Amino acid sequence: MKSELLVGAKRVRLERAIWVVDLIAYLVLAVAGVGAAVDPSEYVQRTVQFEWALWVWGFLLAGGGAVAFIGRLSRVWALEFPANVAAGWGAALYGLILVPTIQSGGSLALAAIVVVAGLFVLRRYIELKIFTNEPGVDSIRKRLDAAFRRRTKNIVPRMHY
Repeated sequence: MKSELLVGAKRVRLERAIWVVDLIAYLVLAVAGVGAAVDPSEYVQRTVQFEWALWVWGFLLAGGGAVAFIGRLSRVWALEFPANVAAGWGAALYGLILVPTIQSGGSLALAAIVVVAGLFVLRRYIELKIFTNEPGVDSIRKRLDAAFRRRTKNIVPRMHY
């Protein structure tokens, strides 16, 4: 009994750590998005010739990261799921734009941070896809109703067979 409690406590700590990592990843992308939209580098401005594209990219990162952060913090999947997708696309575009500019340790570090945050967002997307597919929910109306009712926890219930 005591060892089951220790294993359970360790599991709770690890799952809370994952929750914090997800929050940090969303926050990194939100901050990167503000920087991408407000003060893009000269290289980015030359590469992305359309100013509106910079705003879309910044919105995907900043808006997606911020709303996903709020959704994950509040545990409302209906907010987090679409924002996760937006932040993920923003991170992918950021990676595609930044990788050719890597010339120093600083630019490599920036690109690595965005890529790693993007990978964490992808990990969370896969997790959300697993948790949000329910049998019998076959219409968009049922999916939306289920999504707004659902809240996440820091722990996943253990299955006993």
